[in-house]
Amino acid sequence: MELLKADATNQYHLLRHYVSCSKEYLQTLIGKKYQYYDYQSGQFVASIITQKDLEVAFRTRGSKFFTDVPGIENPKALIEVIKVQIKKLKLSKPGAFIFEYPVAVGEANLVTIETLGEKQKQQIVKVPRSNQGGDSQVIIQTISGIVKKPTKKIVVELTIVDKHLNVTAYPGEELSPDFSDQKFWDSHVFVE
Repeated sequence: MELLKADATNQYHLLRHYVSCSKEYLQTLIGKKYQYYDYQSGQFVASIITQKDLEVAFRTRGSKFFTDVPGIENPKALIEVIKVQIKKLKLSKPGAFIFEYPVAVGEANLVTIETLGEKQKQQIVKVPRSNQGGDSQVIIQTISGIVKKPTKKIVVELTIVDKHLNVTAYPGEELSPDFSDQKFWDSHVFVE
């Protein structure tokens, strides 16, 4: 799995799972070429990272890493940690895995709807995952008012698209299917 690179595409995608990163780090991304998946067209689109793109990334709904966790302060550092885990697991092809980090990295905020009470189920709201780009086509369910628990676990998913090894990683307790899978979102909810 030597194909995993800390390129702008992977860093930007991972950035969507961060609350924030240092200004110095963010400056290294502005102006870099990257690709994002556009669900409307069903393909990857090439673009250049702008300040607005960075703001959109942080607003994307989903599980988020705490700010300044030692060793994974930003996506580039997280990719290096993931590479170590890939070697430990002796992975030779894309797939998904979960590993435990030494300290809490974020909050597990993805729950199955069946674990909610009837009153809570009535509070579920359907919203776009993001208000811009391809994620505006992905409708997810959210709920607020539920206490989220800290987690040390990091979920990692590796896929190859057009010969590019894509990585996503986020704090969580369970592996998930493709986030564009509407069946998944019919049975799960993000706690905001």
